[in-house]
Amino acid sequence: MRSIGPFLLFLSASLSGGVLSGQTSASGTCALLTAEEVAAVQEVAVVDATAAEQVRDGLAVSRCFYRAADYGRSVHLELMRRDPAGAGVATPAARWHELFHREEEAEPGEPRKSRRFSEEGSQAVPSADARGEAQAVEGLGDEAFWVGTAVYGALYVLEGEIYLRLSVGGGGDLAAKLARARRLAEHALGRLEPAAP
Repeated sequence: MRSIGPFLLFLSASLSGGVLSGQTSASGTCALLTAEEVAAVQEVAVVDATAAEQVRDGLAVSRCFYRAADYGRSVHLELMRRDPAGAGVATPAARWHELFHREEEAEPGEPRKSRRFSEEGSQAVPSADARGEAQAVEGLGDEAFWVGTAVYGALYVLEGEIYLRLSVGGGGDLAAKLARARRLAEHALGRLEPAAP
């Protein structure tokens, strides 16, 4: 398991309709979930959805924030994909490997250690005071992890050459929060189509 730092508490989704994962814009990311799906899972009305997009570390990052009537139960979704306009070699799969499968080099004669991270603006960086651990989540996408705690956490799901980061606000223990995030992730993954090669 990897130690991973605190995360933003919000996350995800919106209007209905299919999107191509390789071409998804910020507004397209909002199409991965409906307001009704978010409201049903979070048990609160969705007031509005805000989309944003940026290029970060060679990846196109599209976000959708669903603001709930009870702000603390809001949902935030991020979709990471290769930047279609960039000439960089960064890929979501490579970033995924860096986040979840790279280990720190140990001192000679010592066992290898899990890499520690904190997350700032959804960018993982080494951290001496990281909290929470990555837990594998079976049966979701190509691979999935819950990272963090019940208070601050996010569900990461790799699907082909893209990955999602989904965080849900609201109370409950880790199992309850993970179950809500998983339901929303399943809806979102069902609307993704394979990225163009």
